[in-house]
Amino acid sequence: MTVERYRNAGAAIPEHLMAELRKYHVGRLYVSKEGIYHAERRALIEKLLRQGVRTAEIAGLSGLTQRRVQQIRKAIRDREAKRSENISR
Repeated sequence: MTVERYRNAGAAIPEHLMAELRKYHVGRLYVSKEGIYHAERRALIEKLLRQGVRTAEIAGLSGLTQRRVQQIRKAIRDREAKRSENISR
């Protein structure tokens, strides 16, 4: 997985598109990738967590912050707890 760093939008987007974008929003803006990128990344993070890879290393590999990796870890735990709760009923 290639880790992409933030870029200045002015350097990546043609000026006429930047002018149009500024009509709707000024400030930090997140543009997600298309397709199943997030699902694939989340599956990779889950696999690495199960293998005991450290949060800092996962963050570096996935291009996320350590805090976001911790949030994903918590979501996985919560999902598994709910699943086991449903099974025990």
